[in-house]
Amino acid sequence: ALSPDLQIMRGFEVYQTGACCCSFLCLKAATLCLDLKNFNYWFESVLRDLTGCQRAQDQTGGMESSLVIIPVLNEVSYLPTLLHRLRAAEPHIPIWIVDGGSTDGCVQKTRQMCMTDPDLYLLINENCTQAHGLNMAAQCAYRQGYRYMIRMDAHAEYMHGFVTRLVRVLCEKNADSVTVPLIATSKQVSGWQAANARLQRSWLGHGNAAHRQDTGSGWVQHGHHAAFRLVCFQALGGYDTCLEACEDVDYDRRLIAAGGRIWQAAQLAVHYYPRAAPRGVWVQMWRNGKARAALWHKDKHRPQIRQVLPLGAALGLAMMPFATFVPELALPAGLYLVTLCMAGLFIGPRAALLAFVSHMGFGLGLLFGIFSMQAVFAKALHT
Repeated sequence: ALSPDLQIMRGFEVYQTGACCCSFLCLKAATLCLDLKNFNYWFESVLRDLTGCQRAQDQTGGMESSLVIIPVLNEVSYLPTLLHRLRAAEPHIPIWIVDGGSTDGCVQKTRQMCMTDPDLYLLINENCTQAHGLNMAAQCAYRQGYRYMIRMDAHAEYMHGFVTRLVRVLCEKNADSVTVPLIATSKQVSGWQAANARLQRSWLGHGNAAHRQDTGSGWVQHGHHAAFRLVCFQALGGYDTCLEACEDVDYDRRLIAAGGRIWQAAQLAVHYYPRAAPRGVWVQMWRNGKARAALWHKDKHRPQIRQVLPLGAALGLAMMPFATFVPELALPAGLYLVTLCMAGLFIGPRAALLAFVSHMGFGLGLLFGIFSMQAVFAKALHT
Protein backbone atom coordinates (compact mmCIF):
# COMPACT_ATOMS: atom_id res chain seq x y z
CA ALA A 1 0.00 0.00 0.00
CA LEU A 2 1.12 3.53 -0.74
CA SER A 3 2.21 5.69 2.17
CA PRO A 4 -0.21 8.49 3.22
CA ASP A 5 1.95 11.17 1.57
CA LEU A 6 2.07 9.33 -1.75
CA GLN A 7 -1.66 8.56 -1.55
CA ILE A 8 -2.44 12.25 -1.13
CA MET A 9 -0.14 13.37 -3.95
CA ARG A 10 -1.32 10.68 -6.35
CA GLY A 11 -4.89 11.54 -5.35
CA PHE A 12 -4.54 15.01 -6.84
CA GLU A 13 -3.76 13.51 -10.26
CA VAL A 14 -6.71 11.12 -9.99
CA TYR A 15 -8.93 14.05 -8.98
CA GLN A 16 -7.99 16.00 -12.11
CA THR A 17 -8.85 13.07 -14.38
CA GLY A 18 -12.02 12.30 -12.41
CA ALA A 19 -13.25 15.89 -12.62
CA CYS A 20 -12.90 15.83 -16.40
CA CYS A 21 -14.74 12.51 -16.62
CA CYS A 22 -17.59 13.73 -14.37
CA SER A 23 -18.03 16.86 -16.44
CA PHE A 24 -18.14 14.79 -19.59
CA LEU A 25 -20.75 12.44 -18.11
CA CYS A 26 -22.93 15.38 -17.03
CA LEU A 27 -22.90 16.78 -20.53
CA LYS A 28 -23.84 13.41 -21.98
CA ALA A 29 -26.65 13.01 -19.47
CA ALA A 30 -27.97 16.49 -20.19
CA THR A 31 -28.27 15.73 -23.89
CA LEU A 32 -29.96 12.39 -23.26
CA CYS A 33 -33.76 12.57 -23.84
CA LEU A 34 -34.44 9.97 -21.11
CA ASP A 35 -35.21 7.40 -23.74
CA LEU A 36 -34.33 4.08 -22.06
CA LYS A 37 -34.29 2.32 -25.41
CA ASN A 38 -31.20 4.34 -26.32
CA PHE A 39 -29.46 3.67 -22.99
CA ASN A 40 -27.18 0.85 -24.21
CA TYR A 41 -26.10 2.85 -27.24
CA TRP A 42 -25.45 5.91 -25.08
CA PHE A 43 -23.48 3.92 -22.46
CA GLU A 44 -21.27 2.28 -25.09
CA SER A 45 -20.54 5.64 -26.72
CA VAL A 46 -19.55 7.09 -23.34
CA LEU A 47 -17.12 4.24 -22.71
CA ARG A 48 -15.56 4.71 -26.15
CA ASP A 49 -15.16 8.45 -25.57
CA LEU A 50 -13.69 8.05 -22.08
CA THR A 51 -11.21 5.42 -23.28
CA GLY A 52 -10.15 7.72 -26.10
CA CYS A 53 -9.76 10.66 -23.70
CA GLN A 54 -7.59 8.62 -21.30
CA ARG A 55 -5.41 7.34 -24.12
CA ALA A 56 -4.97 10.85 -25.49
CA GLN A 57 -4.09 12.15 -22.03
CA ASP A 58 -1.39 9.50 -21.63
CA GLN A 59 0.12 10.10 -25.07
CA THR A 60 -0.10 13.88 -25.42
CA GLY A 61 -0.83 15.25 -21.98
CA GLY A 62 2.18 13.39 -20.62
CA MET A 63 4.55 15.11 -23.03
CA GLU A 64 3.01 18.53 -22.39
CA SER A 65 3.62 18.03 -18.65
CA SER A 66 7.20 16.76 -19.03
CA LEU A 67 10.61 18.38 -18.98
CA VAL A 68 14.20 17.19 -19.29
CA ILE A 69 16.82 17.79 -16.58
CA ILE A 70 20.50 17.38 -17.48
CA PRO A 71 22.97 17.73 -14.57
CA VAL A 72 26.44 18.64 -15.85
CA LEU A 73 29.95 19.15 -14.53
CA ASN A 74 32.69 19.88 -17.10
CA GLU A 75 30.73 18.27 -19.97
CA VAL A 76 31.37 20.82 -22.72
CA SER A 77 32.70 18.11 -25.05
CA TYR A 78 29.48 16.06 -24.76
CA LEU A 79 26.61 18.50 -24.13
CA PRO A 80 26.22 20.13 -27.60
CA THR A 81 25.99 16.74 -29.32
CA LEU A 82 23.35 15.51 -26.86
CA LEU A 83 21.25 18.67 -27.24
CA HIS A 84 21.43 18.50 -31.04
CA ARG A 85 20.16 14.91 -31.05
CA LEU A 86 17.51 15.67 -28.45
CA ARG A 87 16.18 18.66 -30.35
CA ALA A 88 16.00 16.61 -33.55
CA ALA A 89 13.48 14.34 -31.83
CA GLU A 90 11.80 16.76 -29.40
CA PRO A 91 11.94 20.30 -30.86
CA HIS A 92 9.95 22.05 -28.10
CA ILE A 93 10.28 20.09 -24.89
CA PRO A 94 11.73 22.23 -22.04
CA ILE A 95 15.33 21.33 -21.22
CA TRP A 96 17.00 22.52 -18.02
CA ILE A 97 20.79 22.32 -17.77
CA VAL A 98 21.84 22.17 -14.10
CA ASP A 99 25.53 23.07 -13.79
CA GLY A 100 27.38 22.01 -10.65
CA GLY A 101 30.45 24.23 -11.00
CA SER A 102 32.00 23.54 -14.41
CA THR A 103 35.38 25.07 -15.20
CA ASP A 104 35.73 23.90 -18.82
CA GLY A 105 33.52 26.53 -20.43
CA CYS A 106 30.31 24.48 -20.14
CA VAL A 107 28.38 27.39 -18.59
CA GLN A 108 29.42 29.83 -21.31
CA LYS A 109 28.59 27.32 -24.06
CA THR A 110 25.17 26.65 -22.53
CA ARG A 111 24.39 30.38 -22.34
CA GLN A 112 25.21 30.72 -26.03
CA MET A 113 22.87 27.87 -26.91
CA CYS A 114 20.11 29.37 -24.71
CA MET A 115 20.15 32.48 -26.90
CA THR A 116 19.02 30.46 -29.92
CA ASP A 117 16.78 27.95 -28.11
CA PRO A 118 13.82 29.50 -26.23
CA ASP A 119 13.06 26.19 -24.47
CA LEU A 120 16.60 25.71 -23.12
CA TYR A 121 17.42 27.03 -19.65
CA LEU A 122 20.51 27.13 -17.44
CA LEU A 123 20.34 26.63 -13.67
CA ILE A 124 23.39 27.13 -11.47
CA ASN A 125 23.72 24.58 -8.67
CA GLU A 126 25.75 26.40 -6.03
CA ASN A 127 25.83 23.34 -3.76
CA CYS A 128 27.61 21.43 -6.58
CA THR A 129 26.39 17.92 -5.74
CA GLN A 130 24.05 16.14 -8.13
CA ALA A 131 21.50 15.50 -5.37
CA HIS A 132 21.21 19.22 -4.63
CA GLY A 133 20.93 20.04 -8.33
CA LEU A 134 18.17 17.52 -9.08
CA ASN A 135 16.22 18.53 -5.96
CA MET A 136 16.41 22.20 -6.91
CA ALA A 137 15.25 21.53 -10.46
CA ALA A 138 12.47 19.18 -9.34
CA GLN A 139 11.12 21.71 -6.86
CA CYS A 140 11.06 24.46 -9.50
CA ALA A 141 9.44 22.14 -12.05
CA TYR A 142 6.76 20.98 -9.62
CA ARG A 143 5.85 24.56 -8.71
CA GLN A 144 5.47 25.35 -12.40
CA GLY A 145 2.99 22.52 -12.89
CA TYR A 146 5.13 19.83 -14.52
CA ARG A 147 4.16 16.24 -13.75
CA TYR A 148 7.04 14.18 -15.17
CA MET A 149 10.79 14.79 -14.91
CA ILE A 150 13.16 13.11 -17.36
CA ARG A 151 16.75 12.81 -16.17
CA MET A 152 19.46 12.57 -18.83
CA ASP A 153 23.27 12.49 -18.72
CA ALA A 154 25.38 14.62 -21.02
CA HIS A 155 28.02 11.87 -21.40
CA ALA A 156 25.61 9.36 -22.90
CA GLU A 157 23.88 8.35 -26.14
CA TYR A 158 20.09 8.04 -26.34
CA MET A 159 17.97 6.51 -29.07
CA HIS A 160 15.84 8.76 -31.26
CA GLY A 161 12.53 9.52 -29.55
CA PHE A 162 13.83 8.43 -26.14
CA VAL A 163 11.85 11.01 -24.17
CA THR A 164 8.52 10.30 -25.89
CA ARG A 165 8.89 6.56 -25.43
CA LEU A 166 9.95 7.00 -21.81
CA VAL A 167 6.92 9.11 -20.92
CA ARG A 168 4.66 6.63 -22.71
CA VAL A 169 6.08 3.78 -20.62
CA LEU A 170 5.63 5.78 -17.42
CA CYS A 171 1.97 6.44 -18.24
CA GLU A 172 1.13 2.97 -19.56
CA LYS A 173 2.65 1.15 -16.59
CA ASN A 174 1.37 3.72 -14.08
CA ALA A 175 4.82 3.62 -12.52
CA ASP A 176 6.24 6.12 -10.07
CA SER A 177 9.69 5.88 -11.64
CA VAL A 178 11.18 4.35 -14.78
CA THR A 179 14.75 3.09 -14.96
CA VAL A 180 16.81 1.96 -17.95
CA PRO A 181 19.84 -0.31 -18.47
CA LEU A 182 23.16 1.54 -18.51
CA ILE A 183 25.67 0.08 -20.97
CA ALA A 184 29.22 1.42 -21.14
CA THR A 185 30.63 2.46 -24.53
CA SER A 186 33.52 4.55 -25.81
CA LYS A 187 34.37 7.10 -28.48
CA GLN A 188 37.84 5.56 -28.68
CA VAL A 189 38.89 2.30 -30.27
CA SER A 190 41.73 2.09 -27.78
CA GLY A 191 42.87 4.08 -24.77
CA TRP A 192 41.73 4.38 -21.17
CA GLN A 193 38.08 5.13 -21.91
CA ALA A 194 37.77 2.11 -24.19
CA ALA A 195 39.44 0.00 -21.49
CA ASN A 196 37.06 1.35 -18.86
CA ALA A 197 34.08 0.58 -21.10
CA ARG A 198 35.26 -3.03 -21.49
CA LEU A 199 35.70 -3.24 -17.73
CA GLN A 200 32.20 -1.89 -17.01
CA ARG A 201 30.69 -4.44 -19.40
CA SER A 202 32.40 -7.29 -17.54
CA TRP A 203 31.67 -8.87 -14.17
CA LEU A 204 34.79 -7.26 -12.68
CA GLY A 205 33.31 -3.87 -13.43
CA HIS A 206 29.57 -4.14 -12.82
CA GLY A 207 29.56 -7.00 -10.31
CA ASN A 208 26.54 -8.57 -12.02
CA ALA A 209 24.36 -5.52 -11.29
CA ALA A 210 21.07 -6.01 -13.16
CA HIS A 211 20.81 -2.44 -14.47
CA ARG A 212 24.28 -2.67 -16.05
CA GLN A 213 23.12 -5.52 -18.29
CA ASP A 214 20.23 -6.25 -20.63
CA THR A 215 18.16 -8.34 -18.21
CA GLY A 216 14.75 -7.53 -19.70
CA SER A 217 11.87 -5.29 -18.68
CA GLY A 218 9.87 -5.62 -15.47
CA TRP A 219 9.28 -4.30 -11.97
CA VAL A 220 12.57 -3.79 -10.12
CA GLN A 221 13.96 -2.54 -6.81
CA HIS A 222 16.64 -0.29 -8.32
CA GLY A 223 18.02 0.90 -11.62
CA HIS A 224 19.53 3.83 -13.49
CA HIS A 225 17.09 6.72 -13.07
CA ALA A 226 15.43 8.03 -16.23
CA ALA A 227 11.91 9.28 -15.40
CA PHE A 228 10.16 10.41 -12.25
CA ARG A 229 6.60 11.19 -11.31
CA LEU A 230 7.16 14.56 -9.67
CA VAL A 231 4.42 14.23 -7.06
CA CYS A 232 6.17 11.15 -5.69
CA PHE A 233 9.63 12.70 -5.92
CA GLN A 234 8.47 15.73 -3.93
CA ALA A 235 6.47 13.68 -1.42
CA LEU A 236 9.61 11.70 -0.57
CA GLY A 237 11.73 14.84 -0.26
CA GLY A 238 13.78 14.08 -3.37
CA TYR A 239 17.34 12.83 -3.05
CA ASP A 240 19.13 12.71 0.28
CA THR A 241 21.64 15.56 0.01
CA CYS A 242 23.68 14.18 2.91
CA LEU A 243 24.90 11.39 0.64
CA GLU A 244 27.94 12.17 -1.48
CA ALA A 245 26.94 9.47 -3.97
CA CYS A 246 24.47 6.55 -4.23
CA GLU A 247 21.57 8.95 -3.70
CA ASP A 248 19.68 7.03 -6.39
CA VAL A 249 19.93 3.79 -4.39
CA ASP A 250 18.60 5.53 -1.30
CA TYR A 251 15.72 7.12 -3.23
CA ASP A 252 14.64 3.80 -4.73
CA ARG A 253 14.63 2.14 -1.31
CA ARG A 254 12.48 4.89 0.17
CA LEU A 255 10.13 4.81 -2.83
CA ILE A 256 9.62 1.04 -2.57
CA ALA A 257 9.16 1.29 1.21
CA ALA A 258 6.45 3.93 0.66
CA GLY A 259 4.57 1.62 -1.72
CA GLY A 260 5.88 3.07 -4.97
CA ARG A 261 6.72 1.06 -8.09
CA ILE A 262 9.76 1.16 -10.40
CA TRP A 263 9.62 -0.15 -13.97
CA GLN A 264 12.77 -1.16 -15.83
CA ALA A 265 12.43 -0.37 -19.57
CA ALA A 266 14.99 -2.64 -21.24
CA GLN A 267 14.07 -1.39 -24.73
CA LEU A 268 15.34 2.10 -23.81
CA ALA A 269 18.90 1.15 -22.86
CA VAL A 270 21.34 4.05 -22.55
CA HIS A 271 24.95 3.87 -23.73
CA TYR A 272 27.21 6.07 -21.63
CA TYR A 273 30.85 7.17 -21.79
CA PRO A 274 32.76 6.21 -18.62
CA ARG A 275 35.69 8.13 -17.18
CA ALA A 276 38.75 8.23 -19.39
CA ALA A 277 41.57 8.42 -16.80
CA PRO A 278 42.66 6.21 -13.88
CA ARG A 279 42.59 9.17 -11.49
CA GLY A 280 38.95 9.89 -12.33
CA VAL A 281 38.06 6.23 -11.75
CA TRP A 282 39.80 6.29 -8.36
CA VAL A 283 38.01 9.45 -7.22
CA GLN A 284 34.64 8.13 -8.36
CA MET A 285 34.99 4.78 -6.65
CA TRP A 286 36.44 6.28 -3.45
CA ARG A 287 33.39 8.54 -3.25
CA ASN A 288 31.04 5.63 -3.99
CA GLY A 289 32.67 3.52 -1.28
CA LYS A 290 32.20 6.21 1.35
CA ALA A 291 28.60 6.73 0.26
CA ARG A 292 27.85 3.00 0.48
CA ALA A 293 29.12 2.95 4.06
CA ALA A 294 26.89 5.91 4.91
CA LEU A 295 23.95 4.16 3.23
CA TRP A 296 24.51 0.95 5.20
CA HIS A 297 24.59 2.96 8.41
CA LYS A 298 21.40 4.81 7.44
CA ASP A 299 19.26 1.91 6.20
CA LYS A 300 20.76 -1.03 8.11
CA HIS A 301 20.51 -3.11 4.92
CA ARG A 302 22.72 -6.17 4.53
CA PRO A 303 25.46 -5.41 1.95
CA GLN A 304 25.60 -7.42 -1.25
CA ILE A 305 28.58 -9.64 -1.92
CA ARG A 306 29.76 -7.56 -4.90
CA GLN A 307 30.09 -4.57 -2.54
CA VAL A 308 32.09 -6.51 0.06
CA LEU A 309 34.58 -8.18 -2.29
CA PRO A 310 36.55 -4.96 -3.04
CA LEU A 311 36.93 -4.41 0.70
CA GLY A 312 38.21 -7.96 1.07
CA ALA A 313 40.71 -7.39 -1.75
CA ALA A 314 41.99 -4.19 -0.15
CA LEU A 315 42.36 -5.86 3.26
CA GLY A 316 44.05 -8.85 1.65
CA LEU A 317 46.69 -6.63 0.05
CA ALA A 318 47.14 -4.78 3.34
CA MET A 319 48.04 -8.09 5.02
CA MET A 320 50.78 -8.89 2.50
CA PRO A 321 53.65 -7.41 4.61
CA PHE A 322 52.74 -9.83 7.42
CA ALA A 323 52.98 -12.85 5.13
CA THR A 324 56.65 -13.11 6.06
CA PHE A 325 55.58 -14.31 9.51
CA VAL A 326 52.32 -16.04 8.54
CA PRO A 327 52.51 -17.25 4.90
CA GLU A 328 48.78 -18.00 4.78
CA LEU A 329 48.06 -14.27 4.93
CA ALA A 330 49.33 -13.95 1.35
CA LEU A 331 46.63 -16.27 0.01
CA PRO A 332 43.73 -13.74 -0.37
CA ALA A 333 45.90 -11.17 -2.14
CA GLY A 334 47.47 -13.85 -4.30
CA LEU A 335 44.09 -15.15 -5.45
CA TYR A 336 42.92 -11.63 -6.22
CA LEU A 337 46.01 -10.73 -8.26
CA VAL A 338 45.88 -14.00 -10.18
CA THR A 339 42.22 -13.33 -10.98
CA LEU A 340 43.10 -9.88 -12.35
CA CYS A 341 45.90 -11.31 -14.48
CA MET A 342 43.59 -13.97 -15.90
CA ALA A 343 40.92 -11.38 -16.59
CA GLY A 344 43.48 -9.22 -18.36
CA LEU A 345 43.78 -11.91 -21.04
CA PHE A 346 40.12 -11.29 -21.98
CA ILE A 347 39.50 -7.61 -21.26
CA GLY A 348 43.03 -6.30 -21.81
CA PRO A 349 45.82 -5.15 -19.47
CA ARG A 350 44.53 -1.57 -19.19
CA ALA A 351 41.08 -2.75 -18.19
CA ALA A 352 42.62 -5.09 -15.63
CA LEU A 353 44.66 -2.20 -14.19
CA LEU A 354 41.52 -0.05 -14.02
CA ALA A 355 39.77 -2.92 -12.23
CA PHE A 356 42.53 -2.83 -9.61
CA VAL A 357 42.20 0.97 -9.27
CA SER A 358 38.42 0.70 -9.08
CA HIS A 359 38.39 -2.07 -6.47
CA MET A 360 41.01 -0.41 -4.27
CA GLY A 361 39.25 2.95 -4.48
CA PHE A 362 35.87 1.46 -3.56
CA GLY A 363 37.27 -0.84 -0.87
CA LEU A 364 39.35 1.82 0.86
CA GLY A 365 36.55 4.37 0.52
CA LEU A 366 34.19 1.86 2.11
CA LEU A 367 36.65 1.21 4.93
CA PHE A 368 37.13 4.94 5.50
CA GLY A 369 33.38 5.45 5.50
CA ILE A 370 32.81 2.65 8.02
CA PHE A 371 35.36 4.10 10.45
CA SER A 372 33.98 7.61 9.88
CA MET A 373 30.47 6.43 10.75
CA GLN A 374 31.79 4.68 13.84
CA ALA A 375 33.61 7.82 14.92
CA VAL A 376 30.50 9.95 14.44
CA PHE A 377 28.41 7.43 16.37
CA ALA A 378 30.94 7.26 19.23
CA LYS A 379 31.10 11.06 19.41
CA ALA A 380 27.31 11.25 19.58
CA LEU A 381 27.26 8.82 22.50
CA HIS A 382 29.69 10.99 24.49
CA THR A 383 27.80 14.25 23.92
